[in-house]
Amino acid sequence: GVAFGVGDFLHDHPHWSLFVDKGDLKWSDFRSWHASGVITSASLLASLPKRQIAQLNVPIVAFGGPDTAKKGSRWPTVMSDHIKIGEMAAEYLINQGLKQFAFCGPEEVGGVPWWLMRVEGFARRLSSSGFDYTLYKPSKSLEAWSKRQAALGQWIRSLEKPVGIMAFFDERAREL
Repeated sequence: GVAFGVGDFLHDHPHWSLFVDKGDLKWSDFRSWHASGVITSASLLASLPKRQIAQLNVPIVAFGGPDTAKKGSRWPTVMSDHIKIGEMAAEYLINQGLKQFAFCGPEEVGGVPWWLMRVEGFARRLSSSGFDYTLYKPSKSLEAWSKRQAALGQWIRSLEKPVGIMAFFDERAREL
């Protein structure tokens, strides 16, 4: 999505440079960084002073999910279609010839549960082909990583194989 588009743009505009943030940018970094434009997460923009960001006087584009639009961002925002992501994942797994499916969700999370939109798309596509799925949502009480991993392993072992599993997010996919 966004990364490929930025990569294509940089390929066509070799005089541009790209800085990839590891998540620890602060307002002072923006002020001292004489950028020609900013592409950043909507959540980072929401955490910075809007008036001062506008004073940068450069084009700003945010990216995020549909929950981002509800925050009333004053900058153009590229949003993920979480329902479509779930549908596409299910379609891929069905096309692999699988008959058993599962969705691995998050622990309790605050804010807008965008992952539920992924489950909705996943379930809708599976249902349209006559399939069901198993949902795994770890207990919030499993705070220790080793306990979470043990519970996750137990869940995976309990699934009928072969099984196609969609994780709600990249980090959970790595845990799987």
